[in-house]
Amino acid sequence: GSNLSTAIFAAVIMTVLTWYIMQKTSVGYEMKLTGHNPRFALFAGLKTDKIVIVTMVVSGMMCGLVGMFRVYGATHIYTASISNDYYFEGLVAMIAQYQALPTVVISFLFAVLKIGAQGMETAAGVPNQIYLIIQTVVIFCMAAEKGIRASLAARGERRRARAAAKERLKEANEDE
Repeated sequence: GSNLSTAIFAAVIMTVLTWYIMQKTSVGYEMKLTGHNPRFALFAGLKTDKIVIVTMVVSGMMCGLVGMFRVYGATHIYTASISNDYYFEGLVAMIAQYQALPTVVISFLFAVLKIGAQGMETAAGVPNQIYLIIQTVVIFCMAAEKGIRASLAARGERRRARAAAKERLKEANEDE
């Protein structure tokens, strides 16, 4: 009850704070610049090593806080397998281009899928690993989205170029 509400409150605060820092401050801009092109950031005069270390420390602190809520809020005991499935969530954040809102929404979707799969196993005997299949398909589609959009844009550009060439050819034939 109270542990869950505290964890949700902390997650909301961390999400809003992360979004604000990354979108509205020069520190967030420097972090994004260093992440996208460390060489350019270095030549621009940023202390990229310091930015990377500070970012990793803050990220580790946030992960530690989440782990604390996981241990003290859900299981009340630490086990070696407590974080076996969290690599998918990290992958989601990366594919969502580290934007706060899409990461939260997709992570919430995956949590609902996982809990629903556990309920389906109990109620209907469906293996609870079904959520991993759905989660993998969603991640694959998210990862492929950029390539699909680029392919569709290139196809549209080729069509427009062909249509323009036909139009010029038609105009040239009419002039003769």
